[in-house]
Amino acid sequence: GVYLNTPHYLLYLETGRLPIFFSLLDLHIAYIHKTLKHPETRIVRRITRELVERKVGWAEAWVLMAQKYELQFDFEGDVRAQWNAIRERMLVAAREEWVSRANRSFFHSHFKEVM
Repeated sequence: GVYLNTPHYLLYLETGRLPIFFSLLDLHIAYIHKTLKHPETRIVRRITRELVERKVGWAEAWVLMAQKYELQFDFEGDVRAQWNAIRERMLVAAREEWVSRANRSFFHSHFKEVM
């Protein structure tokens, strides 16, 4: 087993699992994608469109995430494909951070040998 005080980044590297953040993000994307496919007459689509046009809340966060990874987010395009590109870059950045933290680890230096 692993020690109770094992840092999360080591658990992610060891198990290959991802933080729950990524699963919740996938659910969020699926929901927004679904609302954008509704007819214009549905209130949920109108609310989603209003948030997108004003770039507030999650719509602003998506645009900022895309910019962070040097991408552009266009809500008129294929939302799911654009999101997958952002998600992939987020995963690469997260894994690089975990490896970096494991390599710099002082108290858990024995994990360097495992990697």
